[in-house]
Amino acid sequence: MGNIAAVTSIAAILALALARLPPPLRAERDYEMPEGATSPKYIEFLESNAHIIYPILAVLVLTLMVVGILQAWKAHDLDGLTKAEFKREIIHELRKDVGGQTAENLSRAIGLEPFKLAKLLEEMKRDGLVLSYTNTQRLQVWQLKGVGPNAQKPY
Repeated sequence: MGNIAAVTSIAAILALALARLPPPLRAERDYEMPEGATSPKYIEFLESNAHIIYPILAVLVLTLMVVGILQAWKAHDLDGLTKAEFKREIIHELRKDVGGQTAENLSRAIGLEPFKLAKLLEEMKRDGLVLSYTNTQRLQVWQLKGVGPNAQKPY
């Protein structure tokens, strides 16, 4: 019974404390914007010319994206003289090892990035200069056509 009396007295004290609190803010006071909140002229300019400005920005962004893509695409291409010199180096390295070499070994020996080397090797394969096969270690091995253990006999 003592617990019930303690809970009742605590509830009465809380009720009296809540009664003394000030009333909540009334809904009559609406939010008022501070002075100069919309005074910048560029906001008014954007709002009045949005139908012109945003399409121009969209075209500008698309143009920059296309220029970036084209520059990245051109960066991977080699000029004719450089390409011929690298092909000569590839043939020289493949003649050293008639059994063939992996693209990683060739890129280290020649000093060419693996992506560009793979592109050159595929081009040389289309031209009929080299051939490739996959060895038992699942590595693609490149070798000169007509040279090495996989060469076809002329007879």
